[in-house]
Amino acid sequence: MERKQPIVNFDDVRVDSAKSITIARLKQLYHTLESRMRAMRMPEPSSGYTSEHLRAFMRWKDLFPRLRYNEYFSTESPAVVITYMWLGDSLKQVIDTLSQKFRLEDRVWIDILFNDQRTDQDA
Repeated sequence: MERKQPIVNFDDVRVDSAKSITIARLKQLYHTLESRMRAMRMPEPSSGYTSEHLRAFMRWKDLFPRLRYNEYFSTESPAVVITYMWLGDSLKQVIDTLSQKFRLEDRVWIDILFNDQRTDQDA
């Protein structure tokens, strides 16, 4: 009798286990995403890309940062949680504020990176 092995999607396990990102890694990830958006000629406001820009880019490119850039993320719990209260501010402004108030090794959870923007969450 053949033994069936459970099918495990390691991408799902890897993505589900990510709980935070350090502020230093968040800066690096932002620069990576910013470069990609500029390369795609996405219009950039003078203050930087906002959550609306990031969401549009991630949907357009079918990109989920925790899956594509898993090396930036941590399985440890965050010290800081940021939700849509920053709506309208650029991610660069948010990162600058976090850098001033916390250490670069402190971990954060930020909605735009941890909630999958590729899906229609309003449905």
